Amino acid sequence: TMGKWDFELEPAGGARCTVEDPIGYKMQTDEGGAAGRAKGKMTDQDKLLDSKAWQVAISPIQSVGMNLFMLWMGGSTPGIFNVMILGYCFTSIAGQFSR
Repeated sequence: TMGKWDFELEPAGGARCTVEDPIGYKMQTDEGGAAGRAKGKMTDQDKLLDSKAWQVAISPIQSVGMNLFMLWMGGSTPGIFNVMILGYCFTSIAGQFSR
């Protein structure tokens, strides 16, 4: 007798049902590692790592351009807004050097 929470893992009649693999799941082995990279093809993960490395390398240059633009837009009149922009520029420069 089966209780309320009991279940059978085998399908009825003993026949096995075939279910397609989910998207992104591969049953075969991957030829990654040094042998796979030596062939010259980049995997999706290698492309992602390359893209992230370029973003990290370019971010300091982009922040300098943004800081200069903010200082230019602040103008030359003294005020709390200009002091805050100047403080932001100094802290972002210090943050870039600390990384």
